[in-house]
Amino acid sequence: MHMKQLLENFRGYLREGQKGTLFEEVVVDVARGVDPGAAGKTEDKTTKLTFEELAVAALAKMGLKPGDDPQAKKHDQQGSVTPKTDIILDGKKVSLKLPGDIQFASGEAKSSSAVFRLALEEYLATRPRDLMTEVQREMSDALISSIESFVEGLAQTVGKRYLPSGSDGYISKLKSKAQMDWDAGEWPSGSVVPRALKKKGTPQQVFSEQMDYVKYFIKACMRNAWENDRIAIPSWEKFSEEVMSGLKEKIKNLSSLDRDYYNIIIDEWLTGRRQFANSPGDAAAYLLSPDGFYSIATPQDTAKLASDWEKFIDWDVRGKGRNYLAKAVTVRIGFKAGKYYKALQNAVIHEVETSSPITESAESTPEVEELADLVAQQIPVKLEIESST
Repeated sequence: MHMKQLLENFRGYLREGQKGTLFEEVVVDVARGVDPGAAGKTEDKTTKLTFEELAVAALAKMGLKPGDDPQAKKHDQQGSVTPKTDIILDGKKVSLKLPGDIQFASGEAKSSSAVFRLALEEYLATRPRDLMTEVQREMSDALISSIESFVEGLAQTVGKRYLPSGSDGYISKLKSKAQMDWDAGEWPSGSVVPRALKKKGTPQQVFSEQMDYVKYFIKACMRNAWENDRIAIPSWEKFSEEVMSGLKEKIKNLSSLDRDYYNIIIDEWLTGRRQFANSPGDAAAYLLSPDGFYSIATPQDTAKLASDWEKFIDWDVRGKGRNYLAKAVTVRIGFKAGKYYKALQNAVIHEVETSSPITESAESTPEVEELADLVAQQIPVKLEIESST
């Protein structure tokens, strides 16, 4: 097949969603040769591929076929914090991702601050101040100052939730949410509505009138918010205007201050190596998705990925909805996989179009083989995926 024809089969990517746990179960079942049942038939709306097909594609990245690993299993959490290791495949501690953009981190202020400080401690431990040159001391001081400034800004938001203001405020939005759920005949996700109540039927079956449900929902949300959260005095709009813009600028500056610190923080986001020092089984050693399989077993491995992906890693601080419309401040670090693979595709197409034409009868050369390997390994192509059943 002509290389350009191969590239034309490049497929799009779905974004990582909320079905990660279900996908983990499907991958483990397929690896063990077990029918994943209804879970395997879950279809991704973007790619039109089922979770079972995506699982087969992911296993293929590891050189495995369905049924090759009867010992595959979901990881048993060792510590109290959500682990980076999701599943054990071929004896490897794997962090499993759905296709598309990879979210390294999405933590609220307290946990995110801890990670930034852990990385800073390691960075400083390897650089005794008395052995630094004057220039190195200045650079180190600038990094410390920037991190402390960012962490102090985050600290102001720990445990706080910010409500919207204005005529279309929190109560009005809760009312709209309740009416939307009522019309759809569905309960809202989360724990605001008790599971015991949900088991009794749909909102229409439990409440005789829509307004009865709307009132119940508003009261439940308000009670949950005030009992479980520290509701901040400034509205979300005012907080965004006065504080968020500064936090966003600071975190973007952190990503470019020092290469070694950058590598350490990316390593920690990917593996949890420092956070899980006392429960090493929770730290991941490999990163797997239907798009690729990467070793993250050593800091050298993650440093290479951090370098390769640098232009496609997004550092951001944003509001995350909780209790429906109250916002918590979260740090989000993600890899824009779609843009990265698109850039690879464009680079290879450019290489093909500017090189000597490759005919079907041309003899293979090392350059052609290398280019073909790049396509096969780094650029996902649309393949006919056999079912494991």
